[in-house]
Amino acid sequence: MQQELFVLLVSEGGLRVLNLLCKIGLHAWGKAKQWKGVLQRRCERCGKLEGRKVKKISFVLLFILVLSSISYAQEGFAVWSPRKAADAVIVARPAYLLGIVITPDGTNACKVDLYNNASTNAGNYVSFNVPAGEAGTSGFLDPYGSFFDTGIYADMTVAAGACGFNVKYR
Repeated sequence: MQQELFVLLVSEGGLRVLNLLCKIGLHAWGKAKQWKGVLQRRCERCGKLEGRKVKKISFVLLFILVLSSISYAQEGFAVWSPRKAADAVIVARPAYLLGIVITPDGTNACKVDLYNNASTNAGNYVSFNVPAGEAGTSGFLDPYGSFFDTGIYADMTVAAGACGFNVKYR
């Protein structure tokens, strides 16, 4: 013979008698019923509802997290080219141009043209100029990038002196 223990609880609606097993989480669930798209069950002893909507939401959030991490992993990582002081091939494959930093010598003007080509200065290009007398570094960073479908080739023009540049790409 199973002996059931009851606990007397006072709630806003008055006195309520609960089984001790329900108090520690061992409910006697009844039949599941569908209500507004949620599958719910009610405990036969205490009347507590158990809904499956919370489980659905957690699976949806987990799916979104996994999907976003996979799409971020496919984007690839940004790379800075080594410092260049002359014309050079930056990358010989399709890439996104994310930025350029030009370091002038402080007395001479420096110009860098970036071409959508893998080997020579032909095709569409973007030009960056640093005026004469400017010291320090100058450049730009674009978080989304400009697509170069053939590659990135850099053509540097400087009258005299030593200018350098680094290109960020993905």
